[in-house]
Amino acid sequence: DEVKAYQAEAAAMREETDCEYIMIGRGCLGRPFLFSQIEQFEKEGKYDDFSREEALGIMLGQIKMMCESKGEERAIKEARKHILYYIKGFKDAARLRNRATEVNTFEDVSSFVKNVLNNL
Repeated sequence: DEVKAYQAEAAAMREETDCEYIMIGRGCLGRPFLFSQIEQFEKEGKYDDFSREEALGIMLGQIKMMCESKGEERAIKEARKHILYYIKGFKDAARLRNRATEVNTFEDVSSFVKNVLNNL
């Protein structure tokens, strides 16, 4: 499991280098909740999983904020790559990736998410 793997790697790095912080990098792409999971695991020795529905809800919120701050056209162009990270490992991912690259508006993204959720 990735959270336990990150935790083990972080513990080994802290032991070896006496560092206070670690960098996660690309492991968090499409998984912004990874940080809270690692923090929870450090404190409690366990962590709560996020469902695919919750992850897609987080994604929609992220893309909505991007649209508000950058404008819809620019935000959606940037959001397409984020969508690909969020749907990684989903059933029929190749078809979903193709559809994700075709979204042009926030409404398209919302419809895409509804379609994905209906087919989980």
